[in-house]
Amino acid sequence: MAESTLPKVRQDGTLTVTNAAAATYTVAYEDGDCSFGAEKNARIVVRDRGVITTVRSGDAPVIQVSFTVHMRQFTDAGDLNLCDILDKRGSAAAWGNTSGVYSDFPSFNWTFAVEGTTADGADHTAVFANCIGTWKLSEGEPNKIEVTLEVHGGITYTGPA
Repeated sequence: MAESTLPKVRQDGTLTVTNAAAATYTVAYEDGDCSFGAEKNARIVVRDRGVITTVRSGDAPVIQVSFTVHMRQFTDAGDLNLCDILDKRGSAAAWGNTSGVYSDFPSFNWTFAVEGTTADGADHTAVFANCIGTWKLSEGEPNKIEVTLEVHGGITYTGPA
């Protein structure tokens, strides 16, 4: 299939978090400002008397994903909400980590999907594995919750064939 000719806009995107048991939560009331980059491993520059001879691959980066949502509540004992999921408390206290190994921090898989079925035959997705999330509140009109995810399991991209 040829490269898509349809530019994507923020109304096309969705963010979803998934736990170890495949339970999901779709983020609502977001600003449509999801941001991330495809960073490369650290570079180890090898020199011979000051002249670069090669570049080797170093440590993998901790990629960050960020987005903003309208603040609706901090916690709820019965219904899932974003802050409870990020902190693994309240309604999300029993959510299992996706990493499969012990961690001092809750980690879940996040999916950023861009609608593509209409023009491209399939959605375009970036799946961020084993993310540890933090959040902070900023007052305003409306109040905002700024979310930052640290990606500890890599990114998988999918799209049309």
